[in-house]
Amino acid sequence: MIVFSEYRKKIFIRYTEKGIVERASAQFLFTIALIFFVLMLITFITFAGRVDFIKLLVSCLSSMLSSFVTMILIRKGMLKSAASFFALFQCLISIAGTLARPPELAMVTVVYFVFPVLVLAAMFTPRVVQGVTLFILIGLLIWNGHRSAVSVLIESETARTGFMKSGTVS
Repeated sequence: MIVFSEYRKKIFIRYTEKGIVERASAQFLFTIALIFFVLMLITFITFAGRVDFIKLLVSCLSSMLSSFVTMILIRKGMLKSAASFFALFQCLISIAGTLARPPELAMVTVVYFVFPVLVLAAMFTPRVVQGVTLFILIGLLIWNGHRSAVSVLIESETARTGFMKSGTVS
C-alpha cells in the first residue's frame, strides 16, 4: 500500500497545489484511462489469431494510444487537455468503428461506446468540447440510422439477437 501511495504522489505531483476537485478529477480520469488501456490490451491478447489481425490492431491500438496519451497529459498537469483529447479521440474511434461495420451491427456494438464518451465529456471537458462531442455523436447515431432501411434492421439476425440480449427488445 505504501508503494502505491508513493507512485500516486509521483504521478499527481503537479496537482498538489490545485484544489481537491481538480486533483480528484485527475485521479479519476487517470484511473479510467488506465483501466481502459488494460482492457484493450486484454482484448488484443484474447482475440489475436481469432479475428482479422489488422482490424484488431487498429481498434485496440488506437484505444490504447488514446489512453496512454491521456495518462501522459494528466501526469504533466494538463487535465482539461487530457479530458478533451480522450473524449474527442474516442468520438473518432466510434466513427471509425461505425464506418467499418454494417449499420445493423454498428447499432448493437459501437453505439454502446457512445454513452460513456458523452458522460466523460460532460464530467471533465470544457463546454466547447462537450458541444462538439455531443454534435458528433448525435450526428453519428442519426447517420447510422439513415444509412440502411428499417426493414433491413428488423430482418437482420445480428441486430435482433443483439437488441434482445441487451434488453432493448423483448
